[in-house]
Amino acid sequence: MRKFIYFMLVFGLVSCSSNDDGDNNNNNNNNNNNSPRTDIPDAAFEQVLIDLGYDNAIDGSVVTNNIINVTDLVMNNKGISSLEGLDDFPSLVNLWVNDNMLSNIDVTQNTQLKFLYAERNMLSYVDVTTLASLEKLGLNENQLDSVNVANNFFLQQLVVPDNDIEKIDVSNNNSLSVLNVLNNPLTCIRVNANQFTNTPVGWIKDPEDEYAFTCN
Repeated sequence: MRKFIYFMLVFGLVSCSSNDDGDNNNNNNNNNNNSPRTDIPDAAFEQVLIDLGYDNAIDGSVVTNNIINVTDLVMNNKGISSLEGLDDFPSLVNLWVNDNMLSNIDVTQNTQLKFLYAERNMLSYVDVTTLASLEKLGLNENQLDSVNVANNFFLQQLVVPDNDIEKIDVSNNNSLSVLNVLNNPLTCIRVNANQFTNTPVGWIKDPEDEYAFTCN
């Protein structure tokens, strides 16, 4: 009789322990399912995140907590047509998206960006006015008709040849050592007095383009 009672007690404890473990597993699954997620509708973009270990399946979203500390994204020639969801990468410093199919890119929330390269896409407009730390910007071979770098005081390189730019103002960019505006329909490049007198050797323009203090 005592053996029977002892057996029942042990069996009951084991059963309770098993149930507790099951509850814990369920809670963990629920917590994971309830984690905030960022929509990534472009499958090619999400595939890059999977390849980098930030996601595990193409389902149109990624756990937001997995990407908030990402500082570098190199996604050249990946067939990406949309970067929707990029605004949930607040720590991003370095972004390369050359040779994709982008007609739009919104980096206004990526205020830590220092290096942005989106060459050979189909971009008609890129807003970098919120990127106070931006140092290098490469946008050659797009469809840009303008680029506003007035707020990018630390900009060192601006490479925008083969676009449709008609005017450009670099008078606020005192650190600009590299400028390439070849093959644009512009005729005037607005500069400040120091840039006019001591034009950096790394500046390249078409012969008909002129440096001036004002551009009509």
